[in-house]
Amino acid sequence: MKSIKSLADIKKTMHTGLGSSCPKYNAYTGLEQESKLNNLLIVGIAEEDDEDLQNKVLSITKHKLNLDAVCDDDIDICYRLGKACDSKVRDVIVKFTGREKRNLVYRCKRNMPREDPAIFINEDLTQSRNKLFYDARCMKKHDKIKAVWTQDGHVMVKLTDFSDPVPIQTNSDLRNVVYGDTELSGYSANEYMEDTDLESN
Repeated sequence: MKSIKSLADIKKTMHTGLGSSCPKYNAYTGLEQESKLNNLLIVGIAEEDDEDLQNKVLSITKHKLNLDAVCDDDIDICYRLGKACDSKVRDVIVKFTGREKRNLVYRCKRNMPREDPAIFINEDLTQSRNKLFYDARCMKKHDKIKAVWTQDGHVMVKLTDFSDPVPIQTNSDLRNVVYGDTELSGYSANEYMEDTDLESN
């Protein structure tokens, strides 16, 4: 598990992070993220030889999320990331055939019971978005942000209980939101107000 970075380290990342001032890079990562919008990443599914991974995923949606509406036809493919390793359970990518069922599963992740070992359902983020999400969570640990989560591949933050959610696309956005600037490189908050599931990760 990554250690929480100091505020000094986070501020340095905000100024030097990949894509913070490169429109072409931001456009590329946006397209890459768009290609992942039908996916979810599931952490903590026990790994076995000759496993039926899709059946395991469907068992989770039915028995842990209380969803009867997800079936075999809703899943395009399931696979584990990386090479098998005895010391670590590999994460699982689930690619759905459409956004409707993918979004339904993601919304219902709150139904997941607290168990040991725990299972977590996350969005499938690009490397740069995942790093940005991590930096934002570090800011939350330092009480600079009230809540942070992802929605449709975008990192969303709230500064206070009463502030509107703000989408951040780059480390520059994160810096601007936390330290008082108003210009954002991405979308406006109003584009995310409808059907936003306000939850803290």
